[in-house]
Amino acid sequence: MKIKCTNSQKGQAIVEFALLLPALAMILVAICWYSRVMITRQQMVIAARYGTDLIRHMNLNEDEVTAEIKKYFNQDNVRKLDQNRLIVKVKISQAVLPKSMTPPTSWVEVYYKFSLPVMFGEKEFWVSGRSEVLNDTGTPLFENHS
Repeated sequence: MKIKCTNSQKGQAIVEFALLLPALAMILVAICWYSRVMITRQQMVIAARYGTDLIRHMNLNEDEVTAEIKKYFNQDNVRKLDQNRLIVKVKISQAVLPKSMTPPTSWVEVYYKFSLPVMFGEKEFWVSGRSEVLNDTGTPLFENHS
């Protein structure tokens, strides 16, 4: 005659898994979401650097640089972002004569508004990138060229 053990742990493992599954799902969602934020931040930095390149080498004004950066986000090989959540700020400082020891900087800032997922409170925050370029570091006759 065989005696059955009554202390089986199969039920306990199922209960532990059922309790742990939502926590694992939240961790996975948080990792994916954080990765999205970091990729978007890198995209903002790249767009800001593109803007300072336009200022430095193309001699564009602030409105033209802003329009070019917004066009950058509509290209086929770039991840699409909601244009309503995108803000571009451009400041072009004029070159000064005589050459100063601290020449003015021109800069581009690109901001994108993110919302937290529902499970984390749905708050909004900004992801941004900034790039600066010195003016008056080359020829004294051109404002934005080196």
